[in-house]
Amino acid sequence: MRALNRLTAFICRIESFLVFALLLIMVCMYFWQVMARNLFSKGFHWADDFLRHSVLWTGLLAASLATTEGKHIKIDILNLRMSEGMKLKVEAVISLIAAGMCCLIFKTAWVFVATERHYAEMNYSLHVATWVLESIFPIAFGLAAFKFVMRGLNGLLAKPHRT
Repeated sequence: MRALNRLTAFICRIESFLVFALLLIMVCMYFWQVMARNLFSKGFHWADDFLRHSVLWTGLLAASLATTEGKHIKIDILNLRMSEGMKLKVEAVISLIAAGMCCLIFKTAWVFVATERHYAEMNYSLHVATWVLESIFPIAFGLAAFKFVMRGLNGLLAKPHRT
């Protein structure tokens, strides 16, 4: 279990770096596009597609990153009157259910990307195959499923703190 927790931490560091790098690149690119269009009436023809896909990648990677610490969207009205030990177990079960849902979305996204790859469409402004740009869907949901499983297992194996 310790090795899996280290793997999760390593994945989170990579995701954090990618989110930071993409955000920095997007801010610089948006700034350049605005300045180029306002001052020179020109911009990069590929920038809008790049920025659109960068927002998608950043959002999905950040969502996967949020699952690591339980910062994702959740409804916790059930936890109001539970003991600390019961909260851990309920959150663990909910995490495992969320992992199952992410696995279903992962499978669907995988089929979608495989179909896109089969048809070999290109994004001509970026000179990249469309399936490469859309590959973030199975990547993000696969990572989120893994992290939800880890949260669930850690919650089930954790011992509640005595106060």
